[in-house]
Amino acid sequence: MKRLVGLLASLILVTVFCHPAYADRDGKHAIGVWSLKFSGGLDKGQAAVITDMVASEITQMDHTMKVTSQADMEAMIDLETRKQVAGCDDTSCLTELGAALGMEFLVAGSIGKFDDVIVLNLQLINTRHASVLNRLTKRVQGMNVLATEMPAIVAELFGRQGGQAKIIGAIPTPPPASSAQTTREASALAIKITQYPVNITSVPSGCRLFVDERFEGILPIYGLNVAEGSRLFKADKPGFDPQYRKIKVTGPVDLNFTLSESVQNLTESTEWFGLRLGGGNWGGGGELSFFTVRWKYFFWEILRIGAYGGGGRNSDDFMTLFGGTLGIPIHLDAQGHHEFRIGLGLMGSFYRETITRTIKETHEKTYTFPVQGSYDSYEGKESSFVKTENSSHKENKREATPAFTMSPELKYVYHHSSHVAIEVGFQVLAAVASLPIDDDKSVTSNSMSVEIADFDNDGKLEQAQVSHVYREKKPSRKLPTPSMVAFIGFAF
Repeated sequence: MKRLVGLLASLILVTVFCHPAYADRDGKHAIGVWSLKFSGGLDKGQAAVITDMVASEITQMDHTMKVTSQADMEAMIDLETRKQVAGCDDTSCLTELGAALGMEFLVAGSIGKFDDVIVLNLQLINTRHASVLNRLTKRVQGMNVLATEMPAIVAELFGRQGGQAKIIGAIPTPPPASSAQTTREASALAIKITQYPVNITSVPSGCRLFVDERFEGILPIYGLNVAEGSRLFKADKPGFDPQYRKIKVTGPVDLNFTLSESVQNLTESTEWFGLRLGGGNWGGGGELSFFTVRWKYFFWEILRIGAYGGGGRNSDDFMTLFGGTLGIPIHLDAQGHHEFRIGLGLMGSFYRETITRTIKETHEKTYTFPVQGSYDSYEGKESSFVKTENSSHKENKREATPAFTMSPELKYVYHHSSHVAIEVGFQVLAAVASLPIDDDKSVTSNSMSVEIADFDNDGKLEQAQVSHVYREKKPSRKLPTPSMVAFIGFAF
């Protein structure tokens, strides 16, 4: 156990020559007012103002009391000693410290704010007997009301009656002590104030450390002297959930904090860049994404570009994409590490694809007789007849066309941290509209010729005039073939 005799040497000397134990030379009660701990929306400045109000009301309440603030008490000791006793705020430690500084009584406590309610906790400590004489808790609506009621609060703490603090008055003031007695008592009390070295690290590094709500520095810290007793350690860092440790310090301590990123930081941070690789019936390829802005219930992938190819009817078929994605996240855990994303990509695209189409043909021939001579010589016989033939054939054609593509997608995302995410999923790339190209739906041609044909089917060949009409029916061009793509990727 490391004792603070050396570190409190200056404190003892001040006690000997300036502050006789427990009572002022004029017979006044020496009362120290320790700075109030603050929490719940109050800052250090507000807590200091309220502490001063308490000290002022004690002085005005009873002139037999000599009030010393924490700042005045700390001014009595050197800088190194102040650092050593910085974490002293429990009853036993305050009792020992107050007695060592010649205080007969100490007033300590805390103040917090919850909504509009101010909660003030005060305790009156007798350092000579190491006991709490009185404690109270007051709840008031706002700082103005607290300032108005402060005289009554202080009076209640000291049990004021008939213009005198009853609790203090009931304890007789001891006679002035000799310097030798003062030295012995102060030394005995100072020896009891023990501190131990504490080594504190954190993951990530750079966290702020608070001991009993007092800022101590940036982690890691090695050899921080902390007063003996129950201490509340806190580490925090922007973007991470703070972590608290209640430790009873009875010797040297090694302490490590591992902070988790805050849910908001994981679920609402911007992803600046992403890469996905995948493949489907159009072949393989990938996409890049930039500036994915994320909110709790919505995300917007501002820019997305990609290309796939090599897997169509020909190895040089390909598609390119340019656009963005809107969607909603579905968070799967309270920590924000796992989520599904349902999105819809809206993109301009360019396709180069080989398409096979079926062409339908119709040949219609009209035979007319005779070519020469008088029609009368063929009286009673048919002068013409028609023959029709239908056929079809397939045609492969490579087309390049711009289009508007919609891409519904579903993917699972694992957030390793706010900086790195891994994703896996699938999407459908489907063109819903394309620009027209020059493509006749039908072709008709006419021709005239003279052929030898069987006029009346009796085996007699005659010369006939033939009118030939040819019709070719081309189907309208189809939209580019949709593609199903499975992918894996990451974002940061």
